Amino acid sequence: MKIPFLCKIGIFIMLIIAVFSIFALSACENDVMEISCIDSEEFFFSKLMDKNFLPPGIMHNLRDSGGLETFLDYEGYPVSYWRTLDYEGGVIHKIEITTETDNQILIRYHYKYYDFDIFAATDSLPLLSSEKLTLDQGKDLAMLFIAEFRPDLINLDWENGEWYLSIYDRGNIEAWIANDGTHNYGIMIDLQLGLVVYFSRDML
Repeated sequence: MKIPFLCKIGIFIMLIIAVFSIFALSACENDVMEISCIDSEEFFFSKLMDKNFLPPGIMHNLRDSGGLETFLDYEGYPVSYWRTLDYEGGVIHKIEITTETDNQILIRYHYKYYDFDIFAATDSLPLLSSEKLTLDQGKDLAMLFIAEFRPDLINLDWENGEWYLSIYDRGNIEAWIANDGTHNYGIMIDLQLGLVVYFSRDML
């Protein structure tokens, strides 16, 4: 029995899609490609939710708000910017993600909220820390984030200290800092909420 011409085309297209999907999936299974896959918005969002770096309600609210913007920062790096606005156009909360141009390695991440009510509005309060994190617990969360998005930095000597004083709040928002001889790296944890709020790479 002969297969109709249109059916042959359909089968051919399905085979192409299947091969492409297998290739893309296998590419993201190793550490190097896992970093480069950050350019996929869904990938980054799913990682933030799966590892409890931010509550799912917060992530869904940002993703579904239609507030995605992309632009180049002052150094020429691509920035993805998600935000949710209130009825008057004010920002309720936002995420900014900056990556290197060629390889999509994460160099900056910032989550900021301007209205605490967003956590109640997105059913996120039960998922936040019921008790304030200790410094050790904060560092554990910071290292989980590093291991997920910058595993190449996990073996650096990360020390607790002050970092970005516009965000840092001793005892409430703490920072861990390291350097690799070329760059300073810092990651900041909101101990009260149990959230990763900031990560960046800066020149020494």
